[in-house]
Amino acid sequence: MRNTRYKTSSYDRKIAEIWLVARHPEVYEPCEDSYAIVDALLADRAQLLELQPKLRVEVGSGSGYVITSLALLLKGLDSVHFLATDINQTAAETTSRTLNNHAVKADVVVTDLLSGLENRFRGCVDVLLFNPPYVPTPEDEGLRVLLVHGLED
Repeated sequence: MRNTRYKTSSYDRKIAEIWLVARHPEVYEPCEDSYAIVDALLADRAQLLELQPKLRVEVGSGSGYVITSLALLLKGLDSVHFLATDINQTAAETTSRTLNNHAVKADVVVTDLLSGLENRFRGCVDVLLFNPPYVPTPEDEGLRVLLVHGLED
């Protein structure tokens, strides 16, 4: 089912256009949970703009709908960097296509949560989004617990 509640003109785009979100049969498509996260970001847009975040990260980006929406919501801020991670190579490629379809930039990294990146980003992440998987995934993609304490320090 296609969500049309977010249709906007290309000149007034505040979030990702659902029809521009890349699809792949092995990648979870945006659904109610994704829409709820984006709705929350929309509701907090003024506060996010005031925060002037420098590094925004989405863990488990899947289709790329959420990170793309965040990038569009905060478009125009200076010195910003977006990072999306996913353990699944196909999902990372899908995220990249969604970002490209919306003409926004972000680094997309294939990794388990933030493995290998946590020390580099400690104290630097201003906005961290994570919508944990709740659909069946291949056994080799099993969610591993990773303590990312200290990111706010």
